[in-house]
Amino acid sequence: MYPIRLYGKAINWLSGHPNVDSAKLAVLGTSKGGELALLLASIFPAIKAVVGYVPSGIIYPGLGPTPVASSWQYKGQSLPFAYGEVPQEVMTELNQAMNTGVPISWRKTYLYWAEGEKQAESRDCSRKY
Repeated sequence: MYPIRLYGKAINWLSGHPNVDSAKLAVLGTSKGGELALLLASIFPAIKAVVGYVPSGIIYPGLGPTPVASSWQYKGQSLPFAYGEVPQEVMTELNQAMNTGVPISWRKTYLYWAEGEKQAESRDCSRKY
């Protein structure tokens, strides 16, 4: 879990730097970083532009040995994340890909995680925290 406040410190530092035009602060991110870029812009009004390459407007859990925790924390609280129920056949397909060395596609897993999710949308975070 990564504390968003650290990014806020960096944004504040950049905003006050004499060689930075604070009216033109932007963030760029790819994939999970795109999720973070959208999240930062939803929380910090100093961010004026976002460039996201394959971003997500939904906060997903981190992928790893135990993907059941939010990737992000703000003001001491874990941000809500999408974690809907994934059907067994999708998990079986995913495990088979992992065990055989076939390239893994998380697409179906993410779609099921997001199904019906409303609290994990990046645009809602600034209103909740």
